[in-house]
Amino acid sequence: IDLGVEAKTDDTLIQTYLKTVTINSTGTLANPQTGETANIISGKLTAGSEAASTQNELLDVTINASQALSIVGGVDFSAVVNADEVATLTVNGTANVTIGGLNTQDEGVDGLNVVNNGTGTLTVGINAANIDSTDALSFTGTGNIVLNVAGEVDLSNDDLSAVSAVSLAQSAVVTLTIAQASEIGATHFS
Repeated sequence: IDLGVEAKTDDTLIQTYLKTVTINSTGTLANPQTGETANIISGKLTAGSEAASTQNELLDVTINASQALSIVGGVDFSAVVNADEVATLTVNGTANVTIGGLNTQDEGVDGLNVVNNGTGTLTVGINAANIDSTDALSFTGTGNIVLNVAGEVDLSNDDLSAVSAVSLAQSAVVTLTIAQASEIGATHFS
């Protein structure tokens, strides 16, 4: 889903950007073609292309999930107004949510707060190629968060208080403190 904005063509107008994107995942019926009961966004949630001058601001995403949701392509966060922005992904509701990958590579994004306030499990992909190593990350909330890690990711300075499990892709390496690894528990790594 490309949320890009048209390039400003009238200098008398003030350019505005997105403040918050809210996704509501509801319903109970299965897809008649696949039988899948989860709502599925097969692409990526993105703020457009910086190269095409259509990039929008995507710093605050809220998901309200009473039915399972999968965003296969992930979410690309971006900042166009200010530098050193901290993006936020908040999940509420009772259903499980899976996000293929989180991307903070935009130069204006220097951190990401992932908050699971729901009772369902939030599963997110963390790939070293999509996260700046200096970005401050936090995974908090009252619900469980599962990290699917690819590449070499250093989370030793990050808040992992809601992380209940870590799944490592083949050849993936994750750096944690002893306290972080102990809190997650040895049996919750795969």
